[in-house]
Amino acid sequence: MQFGPPYKRATGLRIIFVASRIKISRISFRNRPRCWFLCLLLVCLLSQILRAQNGPTDTGPSSLFGSRFADGHPDRRYILHLIESGMHDVALEVASRRRSLAESGQSQNEKYHWRILSMQAEAAKASATLSKSFDAPASIDQQLASIAESVTDEPDEPRVLWVLYRSAWCQWHVVRTGVSGFLAAPNRTVLRDWCLLRIRTALSELEELEEKISRTPTKSQSNSEKIGAAQLSSLTAEVQLLACDLLLLRGMISSEGSDERLAVGTQMLTVLDKAERRIGPQWVDRPKLQIARCRALLMLGRPKDAIDEANNLMGSSPLGRDMAIAISALASEAARNLKDFGIADQWIRNAGGWESSPVLAIEYFANLLAKDEKGSTEEALRVKKVIADRFGGYWASRTDAILMSTKSTRPTTEKTPTSNAIAIEVLRSEVKQLILSKRWEDAIEKLSQGEMIAAQQKDESLAILLAMQSAAILGKLQEYSNAATAFHRAAMAYRTQPQAPGASMNSVLMIQQGLLQLESKSDPESSEKRESLLLQRKQVWLDVLSLWPTSEQATAAIESLEEYYLSQDQLFDVALLWLSRWEILRNLTTEKVKLIAETSIAFQRAADSITFLCLVSPQAWLDRSLIGEDAAKQSNQLLSRIQSLITSSEQPERFRLVSELKAMETGAGWEWLGTIDFPLDKGVPDKNAVDRSTMDSLANNPISEWLQCEIEYLRLVHASPQLPNQLQSFSESVTKFAALVEGNKPSKIGPAMKNQMIRALILYRVAISGWNGEATEAKAQLEQQELSANRNAWWPYQSARWMQSIPSLREEALTRFRRIASGLQPGSEGWIECRARTVQTLRMLQRHEEANELAEWIRASSPGLSPLWVSRIERKK
Repeated sequence: MQFGPPYKRATGLRIIFVASRIKISRISFRNRPRCWFLCLLLVCLLSQILRAQNGPTDTGPSSLFGSRFADGHPDRRYILHLIESGMHDVALEVASRRRSLAESGQSQNEKYHWRILSMQAEAAKASATLSKSFDAPASIDQQLASIAESVTDEPDEPRVLWVLYRSAWCQWHVVRTGVSGFLAAPNRTVLRDWCLLRIRTALSELEELEEKISRTPTKSQSNSEKIGAAQLSSLTAEVQLLACDLLLLRGMISSEGSDERLAVGTQMLTVLDKAERRIGPQWVDRPKLQIARCRALLMLGRPKDAIDEANNLMGSSPLGRDMAIAISALASEAARNLKDFGIADQWIRNAGGWESSPVLAIEYFANLLAKDEKGSTEEALRVKKVIADRFGGYWASRTDAILMSTKSTRPTTEKTPTSNAIAIEVLRSEVKQLILSKRWEDAIEKLSQGEMIAAQQKDESLAILLAMQSAAILGKLQEYSNAATAFHRAAMAYRTQPQAPGASMNSVLMIQQGLLQLESKSDPESSEKRESLLLQRKQVWLDVLSLWPTSEQATAAIESLEEYYLSQDQLFDVALLWLSRWEILRNLTTEKVKLIAETSIAFQRAADSITFLCLVSPQAWLDRSLIGEDAAKQSNQLLSRIQSLITSSEQPERFRLVSELKAMETGAGWEWLGTIDFPLDKGVPDKNAVDRSTMDSLANNPISEWLQCEIEYLRLVHASPQLPNQLQSFSESVTKFAALVEGNKPSKIGPAMKNQMIRALILYRVAISGWNGEATEAKAQLEQQELSANRNAWWPYQSARWMQSIPSLREEALTRFRRIASGLQPGSEGWIECRARTVQTLRMLQRHEEANELAEWIRASSPGLSPLWVSRIERKK
């Protein structure tokens, strides 16, 4: 901070000023009584030199009565230096003596100047006293009353308005220390109530002051002893800003996201809008309003808007250092709320670094805790110590408050705590100190004792919190497997508590950390641990789904479990997962819209998965890498199960699904009906009943997208010619499917599924080009794929199926079906399929005699042929 120009011009003045400060700081006032006289002598000498060289302090209307008269004056800098050095009694004594001298003088400005500084020194002492007696805040009421006595009712003296303002400011200065103490130890309910009372008192005083300002007459600014309209306007703005600061303290006492905090933010914006209307655009300290607006936006939970406001302010005009620090700290807090820690740290660096200001240091400390990275906690504790050593007790208390809000949950204050509850609070305080001392095992033991006491007293809400804190310590020590077990144990032991599903998902997070820790290791022991962690994570997800099916964590668990099954190519497990989810939800009686939507989603995902399996399982003879040996049997079992559930359902719109799913059971498109429409619109939840994120859960799902493409492909294969609208719809579906396969989530799809999806995507694209008039080119591409597939029958079979849809290529299709069948075991599933397709192709070519002869030969050589296959190859009338 820099002195004003007149002060810089005073020859030799700065030397005397600095010398006086050095002398004061070096003298032990306890042992040298003469120091008081020396201190006063130096201050008086300094003031006399100032008056002699600077002339009268009444240099103009802008510095007569407003905050600049105090803020920019060397006397105030001197008093602040004593306060920041911890010499509160010295500051108060100096200010009081100088005030007494000024009272007997002729200058009214000098009189009120020292009156304000005396009040500020008294407030600093009261704040220091409060920080040592948080449990008895009423002990400083007398000191606050002494400050209030400095306000005299002199209706003809305009300077009284500024004294009234400073009185309210002093209350804010003391109360902010109390609020910080409460946040550091939320069980201090007496302190909280005292702070709220003081905030209400100060706000009431500001309202009365605003009324007095509105009734104060203004005079010509040429008279230096009278007040002008510009000064009143400036004071009004300061009053409104102080009201915002008091409201901010009230909001900090409330829990994050609470109605009280939102109300405070809204009230702050209202106050600021009122201030802007009163002062107009020319107020030199107008950036203060924008800084306060940023605080209000953060209180309302709008960090993005706060950052935008900060950027606008920093780019609008050059700011003083204090303002730049304030706006940078707020922008850093907003970025931290958005989890953008890089931007948060950048704001701090641009403002001069965290060591340059306590405000920035507090923000840097909060960022370290919020990052929750390896080593960040240790660095945060180091910074916390530096803050306490460098910036003093108030800022150290602020770090305690941030640590408490980050690392623990604030206990409720609605119930009167029992003796055991008090013991637990003491125990938690001990745990805090043990954690700070890195005595982790002792902290865990203490927490276990507290959990046992809480469980014995049937206080499960407290017990689960203590158990989760113990698990969190294990996580901090990177004992991820033990931490995961501890979190899940807490959830299972106290499963009726609202925090239980969250505790289980914390277990999953610990397992994820453990898997990352093993990612680069390939030894047998690490592989065994990895498999164990995967099984543990799977079981936790299943427990969440079964125990807390309607929780938000259940929604996350089923999505994660589906991704896990897909990554393992376990398609039948995916279908069973969603079918079981639908069974559980449909049996719950509730009218919640969210549950209704999730039930519909579960049904649709189950129907999609089962339908897809029913379509691809008859082709398992081509490639069993994805669905295994018993694909058809498993698919039919799932189909029968969902059919029985639909039949017993009370929702009529799902009855029609029975017959439509039944068609799937007969094979991959043999008896395909053009009227079948999947996915069913009836299965999709009402868009008005769910939010956008819920609707998105039906989209970008690999099975659903693949199913849609496969169904439309089968329709087009059966159609001849292909209708333009069907072909256009298929092209759009393939585009969505391609985006999913090639870009969105490739790592969450198993290798077998990924390979088959890529292969299917190639087939769809070649088929589209062929149906769009490029049949020759499409045929050439298919032949190239056949060559690259070596002896695999998938590409020859799919080529033949597509060629059936092109009249000019049906002879080619016939050749391929015959060639494939000749390489298969007679009577096998694939052999019967290719022979039946051969009969089908001959009939398409109007070669009915050959088709009939082949059909008779198939029946004769396969005596156990099912009626289904007989109906497919029999003569068509």
